[in-house]
Amino acid sequence: FLLKILVSLDHPRSAGQIIIDAIQSGFGGESFVWGVIFDIALDDSAWSCFLWEKCAANPPDLFCGICYLDFSNHLGKEKGMLPHPFETGGGLKLLREWLSSDDPGDESYAMSAAESIQFLRGEAQRELMELAENHDSEEVRLIASGTLSNLDQKRGTELLRELCFNPATTRRASTILRESGRETAIPIEINHPEFHALTEFCEWLRDPENFGEIADEIDCIGREKLYWPPTGDEREFYLFKYVYFSDCQEGNQLDETGVGVVGSRTVSLVGHSNPSMSLREILALHCCWELQQQGDSRAPALLSIEEGERLLRESRGN
Repeated sequence: FLLKILVSLDHPRSAGQIIIDAIQSGFGGESFVWGVIFDIALDDSAWSCFLWEKCAANPPDLFCGICYLDFSNHLGKEKGMLPHPFETGGGLKLLREWLSSDDPGDESYAMSAAESIQFLRGEAQRELMELAENHDSEEVRLIASGTLSNLDQKRGTELLRELCFNPATTRRASTILRESGRETAIPIEINHPEFHALTEFCEWLRDPENFGEIADEIDCIGREKLYWPPTGDEREFYLFKYVYFSDCQEGNQLDETGVGVVGSRTVSLVGHSNPSMSLREILALHCCWELQQQGDSRAPALLSIEEGERLLRESRGN
């Protein structure tokens, strides 16, 4: 906390060595405060230059090291500050470790490492790119695809095409191909209605306002076409069951299971719907919810299967 105050209120000429000593000693290396410290430094050119230069000879490890890596990536991209501090023996060793880890919990570390590859050169860049483009995480491969496209457009295009088939990255990979004039590489299979709906639901799940990540399992449990009172037209709906596995090893914490609907307003009504309900019951709740969101006078005060089913029965076309 005191280190954060020093960066916020003091100048590196007087307080800089205290910060550097703390970094190099490994003090609180896993503390999330380091993220705040480096973010503050980004808004102060004196601190940015000081930390970028003083830490370059021996980049820190642990979470502090990741924060410094993100800090360096930002300065390389926005300020053109090169060479990259991790383009050293110690820095490259850390990048290799983060890209080689098979621990799913280290995915964000590998993503930061993949982001740095664009700033590296020569054999180091080629070696780390190979690790990134073959990484288990589609998020790491997606980051790598941008740099790979600049180095070898054919390989970059092949990687992006492959990522188009993964619902978690379909939209972003196809957007990169389209915006870079490579739309002919976008596979036609992703235009299938069910796959398109699955992609839409994955994007909803990974939104930080919702779950922030894709579920461990997602299955389409049905589809139904019907007249939809909230929009006043006929819609085809896809319903997806999703499961987030519990991280608890003792077995006393249940997996989180739910159901989402795509076809009008993509959403999962957590706490109200579940996969054991019939498709009509789930859609009835979503009909009530969507009318509530619109402030429609037909909306019931509370989410109700009975009221939703009545609305669906009485609406035009049923």
